[in-house]
Amino acid sequence: MDWYRCLRENTNIPIALHIGRPHGPRPCLASDVIAAIKEECIDYFNFGGSSTEVKRAAAIAEEQGIPCWIQMGGVCLGVVAAYSVHVQCTIPNATLPCDELPFVRVADVTDGALVLDKGQFIVPGGPGLGVKLDQNTVEKYRVG
Repeated sequence: MDWYRCLRENTNIPIALHIGRPHGPRPCLASDVIAAIKEECIDYFNFGGSSTEVKRAAAIAEEQGIPCWIQMGGVCLGVVAAYSVHVQCTIPNATLPCDELPFVRVADVTDGALVLDKGQFIVPGGPGLGVKLDQNTVEKYRVG
């Protein structure tokens, strides 16, 4: 945290701490959020991990008035991104553009219901997650 504080004190560029990974061994821990807040070394958070971890960490940041953005899937398929978008819309301080990137894939396995507007996904409506699998795309890329 010392390096983050040094950066924050010596630049006018907002500093964001990335905590947790969408699909990795490092969970999003509340203790890391609390440590960063105590050290006054960041301006924003980027949270990754499970929905429980992300929501817990964001609630702690919200109490301190710190905005965040979420990356539960990262470079993921549209189904994971749709789930993440639904979770994100329940987090009051997730006000920065999210970090889900299903659109960098060669093809989208969903029906195109994930729409970006000014850096924010529109929460898909309809049953379930509000997206449907594009069966033609699924068949095209099926292996085994």
